[in-house]
Amino acid sequence: MIALIEQHRSEVAALCSRFGVQSLEVFGLAADGAFDPTHSHIDFLVEFPQDDAGSLFDRYFGLQEALEQLFARKIDLVTASALENPDVIAAVNQSRQTVYVSARAKLAGLNLKDTDVADAVAWVRK
Repeated sequence: MIALIEQHRSEVAALCSRFGVQSLEVFGLAADGAFDPTHSHIDFLVEFPQDDAGSLFDRYFGLQEALEQLFARKIDLVTASALENPDVIAAVNQSRQTVYVSARAKLAGLNLKDTDVADAVAWVRK
């Protein structure tokens, strides 16, 4: 992952939180080391939770615009569901690197029961 993204990781996390992003990954030139700071754009793979599809349009384009302002360059924002060509999917999968994962997505990945989460929250609040 390029230094430009690493330098702005906390700002990216704040933007992802603001726009309700579930996960954000960088791929392509910015992930594989062939990035040219004078000419290259940045490719991101984004995933939004499916529970609020009504505001997806605003969140998608709001995030894209905010990332373009942050990095001062063109941003290609792609959703995984938009990828259909197997060769493109393979190329993306080969270089993709995680930039942000929401706390909600991290918890979902742990396969915890609701009672486990409730017990953990109660313990933290003690």
